[in-house]
Amino acid sequence: MAIPSKAPRALGQASIALLGLVVGLGLGYLAIRGVDWGGVAEALRSVPVSAVAAAVAVVLASAWVRAWRWRVTFAHVPVATFRLFQVENAALGVNNLSPVRMGGEVVSLAILALRDKVAVGAVLATIIMTRALDLTFTLLFIGVGILSARELTDLARPVAFVSVFAFAMLIGLLNLRFIVRRVPMLARLPGVASFEEAISKLWADRPRLAVTFGLTATYWLALAPAGFLLGQSMGIELSLFQFMLVVLGAVFFATATPGLPGAVGAFEFAVIQLLRLWDVPQDTALAYAIVLHLILFLPPIVIAGVVLPREGVGSLAALRERRRRLAEQRVEEAAA
Repeated sequence: MAIPSKAPRALGQASIALLGLVVGLGLGYLAIRGVDWGGVAEALRSVPVSAVAAAVAVVLASAWVRAWRWRVTFAHVPVATFRLFQVENAALGVNNLSPVRMGGEVVSLAILALRDKVAVGAVLATIIMTRALDLTFTLLFIGVGILSARELTDLARPVAFVSVFAFAMLIGLLNLRFIVRRVPMLARLPGVASFEEAISKLWADRPRLAVTFGLTATYWLALAPAGFLLGQSMGIELSLFQFMLVVLGAVFFATATPGLPGAVGAFEFAVIQLLRLWDVPQDTALAYAIVLHLILFLPPIVIAGVVLPREGVGSLAALRERRRRLAEQRVEEAAA
C-alpha cells in the first residue's frame, strides 16, 4: 500500500514536536530544580507595574524598528511599515504558539502574497535575508560579549561552531546567482528564479543593505533597555551591557533550540544560566525570566489574535478569487 505524499512531512513535523517536548520539559525541569517558590513569588510581587509597562513599550518600539527594516529590504514594493508591523508580529505570534517554528514564515508569505499582491519570490527573499542578518548580528554581538566578559569564555566553542554554519548560509544566499548559473536545474524549480532575482537586487544595492544591517543592530540593541528596566526594578544590579547579553543570549538560545511552544522552559533556563554567571540568586533569576519572557513573547501573540482573524477571512477570499481566475484561464485555453 502506497504511503500518502503528505505522510513523511507529517511524520517529520511530529518528530520535531516530540523532540521539542522532550527538550523543553528537560530544560524547564533544570530551570526550576531546587528553586524556592516562596522566594519566586515574593520576587514577582515586587515587580512594579510601571517597570513592566515601560519594558513593553520598549519592546513594541523595537518591533516597529524591525518592521521598518523589513520595509527597507522591499526596495520599490509599496508596502507600508505599519502593515509589515502587523504581519510580522502576527507571524511571530504564530511561531510563539507553534511547536514547529516555521508557521510564522508561511503566514507572512500567505498574507503578503494573497492580500497585498507582493511577488512570492520577493517576500521569501526578504524574509530569508532579514533572518540571516538577525543571526549574523546576534552571533557577532555574542562574540564581542565573549571577548569582553570573561564569564562567557566557556561559550566560545559552541558559538564559533554555529557562526561557521551561519556565515556559510549567508555567503550561499549572497552568491545565489552564481550557484543558479552553475546548476541550471535549480532555475527550473518553482519560485527559484524570482527568489534569486530578489536576492540579487538586495545584494546589488549596498547602501540599502548597510541601512538594513544598521536597523537590525538597532532593533536587537533596543531590547536591552527592556531587560535593564525590569532587572533594575527587581534589584538585579547589572550593567546595561550585561543585561544586553542576557536578553540576546536567551532569545538566541530559546529560538535556536527545539522546545515547547513559546520556548517555555528553554528561555527560563537560558536566563537563569546567564544570570548565574554574575551570582544572581536562582529565585530572583527565575522570577525575572518569567516576567521578561512574557514581555518579549506575549505582545506578538496578542497582535496575532487581533490581526489573523481579519487577515484569514481576506486571504481565503483572495485565494478563492485566484482559483476562480485560474479555472477560467484553463477553460479558455481548452476552448482555444
